[in-house]
Amino acid sequence: MAPTIHWIMDVRDAVSLLAPARERLAGGGPWVDLGCGAGTFTRALAELLPPGSAIEAVDRDAAALRRIPREHHGLSITTRHFDVEREALPWVDLRGVMLANVMHYTRDAAALLGRVRAVVRPGGHVVVVEYDTDDPQVPWVPHPVSRASLARVASSAGFVAVEPLGERPSRFGGRTMYGALLSAGT
Repeated sequence: MAPTIHWIMDVRDAVSLLAPARERLAGGGPWVDLGCGAGTFTRALAELLPPGSAIEAVDRDAAALRRIPREHHGLSITTRHFDVEREALPWVDLRGVMLANVMHYTRDAAALLGRVRAVVRPGGHVVVVEYDTDDPQVPWVPHPVSRASLARVASSAGFVAVEPLGERPSRFGGRTMYGALLSAGT
């Protein structure tokens, strides 16, 4: 029997997972990485966005935010200590939002996506990274959102398209992680 491969996602892996979205992310405007943790996907996003873009990395873990650089790949990164689940989203007219490993900690993915859709401009995007399962793995993945479930909740939240990006084996539970691009429509 072949050994199980457990991936620890680094910036290079994250860029590879999301790279198919590069052309769709080419428009200007601000991006927010909600639930950014220590910024692996914040840095990946910085490598995919065009010059002049800016990213605000947001998390409720202040210690994790301190590990995020102020600049990566020529893009400015600011940080904000903020609890996505408990506070109203203060942004308007965002070009895009990154939700990497956030939805599976949220009891109501449809409500979260509805709140996010309200702050994304027409023609904007949301990049999602999640586990491709609907079976909870407590405590690490209590509310997973499979690709099929994402399509349903994204549509109910007002997104017009869900484009698959890529996938990677996960280090948790032998599951697959996937990337998807949600389009807000015009």
